[in-house]
Amino acid sequence: MITNIVNMEKKLYFALIAHTIVMFLSLQLVSCCSESSPDVTPLKEEPTIQMELEMAIETEVSTDWDFGWDTPLDPTWETPTFEAPNEFQVRRYYNGENPEAPHTDVEAFSIIGTSFQSRFHFGYYDLLFWSEIESEDGSQVVVIQEDKDAVIATTTGTKGLTRAVLSLIDADELIETDGIIGIKNQPEVFYSAYTKEVYISNNPSDYIYDEKTNTYSKVIKSSLRPVVYTYLIQIVLLNNDGRIKDVNGNGAISGMASAKDLMTGLTNSTPTVVYLTTTMEHDKEYDGKKCDIIGGKFNTFGLCDGRSDLSNHLLFDLVFDNGAVKTFAVEVTDQLQEQTQGGVITLTIDCGEVEEPDPPKPVDPDDPEKPDEPLPTSGSLFIPTVEDYDDVIWEGGF
Repeated sequence: MITNIVNMEKKLYFALIAHTIVMFLSLQLVSCCSESSPDVTPLKEEPTIQMELEMAIETEVSTDWDFGWDTPLDPTWETPTFEAPNEFQVRRYYNGENPEAPHTDVEAFSIIGTSFQSRFHFGYYDLLFWSEIESEDGSQVVVIQEDKDAVIATTTGTKGLTRAVLSLIDADELIETDGIIGIKNQPEVFYSAYTKEVYISNNPSDYIYDEKTNTYSKVIKSSLRPVVYTYLIQIVLLNNDGRIKDVNGNGAISGMASAKDLMTGLTNSTPTVVYLTTTMEHDKEYDGKKCDIIGGKFNTFGLCDGRSDLSNHLLFDLVFDNGAVKTFAVEVTDQLQEQTQGGVITLTIDCGEVEEPDPPKPVDPDDPEKPDEPLPTSGSLFIPTVEDYDDVIWEGGF
């Protein structure tokens, strides 16, 4: 029997408030010098405005795992850190005299550092910023899909799950998946800020004017929000007599949002499966008990907005001493809903109650009749990257 520990002691801290990070972004339209111009004549020429981004990050990442891993040089298992971004993509939308007008005019550019200068038309603007997206291997998996009224972040596909996964999670077998459920890559961590109805008037009293540079300044405040949250997975194996000897690195979390709107900060209502990797340590101690521990970490856009009907399952492979590999699925819905912006998910497994699967049968390389899909009790349900499934997104309750 697999026990899902929903409320581990408060020492789990929620400390990964990885992403309950509150980042305040002041878009300060800077001027060096003087006070307001004595000239109260309305401005006739569109002003040049110098903008300075002032950021202060407030977060507590005092701990991550309850258990300390022995591989601190591996970035997968290090304590998550969150640094202030220094490079941004900028989208500037001009709405004319109607602050609620749909976006018809947009300028796109990037900035290095925290300031830029530009000429503004008189009227209303909406401003969108998101930090540059950096991946460890230089291959970005986040995909930005934008039009004038929405900027959507999603990710590329990676591996797949065979149809046999349905039997593990009591999913709706009527759903068409063409035999494969696509798994998405984890998004890289980044942040966005959206400021609406910035008014550029022709009244010089609304600005501070620098005569030397002919630059006007104005203060605008916004909030830089995390787009991506981080969860840490701890699977505690109690009473393991050596039958469960390892993991093969495969894991996944189901029912997570497949995209997020950078303007609204809302996730979509279409769930997907996110792939994660696992590792295992033997002969350790957790909460005063001898055990083996499996760890994993994943980034996600979060839970699906407006989908209280969805459940979330953690899927992972265990390797047994007879060479068999079995995929387990444990519901973690309650833990995710209690930690919607990142945290620590902990499961315990009493290995004495886990039935060891049959060893794999020898494969005859000359046998033309090989099974297309492994059965849920005989092997891993994770399959390598294949073509033509990246757009397959789970629409059911898993």
